[in-house]
Amino acid sequence: MMAFASQTDFGDRTAIVTGASRGLGKAVALELARLGCKTVCVARGQQRLDQVVQEINSFGGQAISVVCDVSQADQVDAMVGQAIDTFGQVEMLVNNAGIQGKIAWIKDYEPAEWDRVMAVNLRAAFLCCRTVLPGMIERRAGKIVNVAAGVMEERVDYGVAAYYAAKAGLINFTRQLAAETKRFGLHVNAIDPAGMQTEISDEIMAMEEADQAFAETQTNLNHGPRLRPPEAIVPLLVFLLSSASNMMTGRLLQASAPDDVQYLQL
Repeated sequence: MMAFASQTDFGDRTAIVTGASRGLGKAVALELARLGCKTVCVARGQQRLDQVVQEINSFGGQAISVVCDVSQADQVDAMVGQAIDTFGQVEMLVNNAGIQGKIAWIKDYEPAEWDRVMAVNLRAAFLCCRTVLPGMIERRAGKIVNVAAGVMEERVDYGVAAYYAAKAGLINFTRQLAAETKRFGLHVNAIDPAGMQTEISDEIMAMEEADQAFAETQTNLNHGPRLRPPEAIVPLLVFLLSSASNMMTGRLLQASAPDDVQYLQL
């Protein structure tokens, strides 16, 4: 168990994790369950969600899977309602669901695709927050973490303007929500993992490498230290959900780029 994580922080509490079927979402859901959380695993695909829940059940954890398109308000309402009906209340929310969208220059980007990327990466976090807030405000306690990947100040990758715009918006949404809810004792923060190797990142790199126009401009084609496994980011996210981070709200916690960390003795 992590040094800053205690049974008091996580035991018998309920956490919703979106995008929980793979990557960082899956890693976070598993760790929260190990720490004693009743975990609501949310994603669009049933099969992989069920596999995550089965893994949690295998070590004695409590979890349910909820298939949900978190960009749709009615589905989010139903998902949070199911979480409350099953476990009583929701103390923690991890807005991790996200998509990269198509790789294309801005001049060629289709408005419908832009709207799709914004819906999953930004609107979905708003909908999930909006739905869990009444209960958190009533109890005057709650932890929300938004995953705002890929927004390090010095990083520019071509063809992903919609994704970066949505994640930048998510950071400012985090600050606004934190300002509005701090008087109720809520803690709302964001995290930038600064480069993870996942199925999505592998797909993106394959698309970029196949397109000469992008391959000549990209900054993220190094498969080595540029990327880290999702499990390496989990302790930072668990910290933001724990009482150890009670002095923080409205903040962006950024991991150093993997190619910087390789020189540190950690």
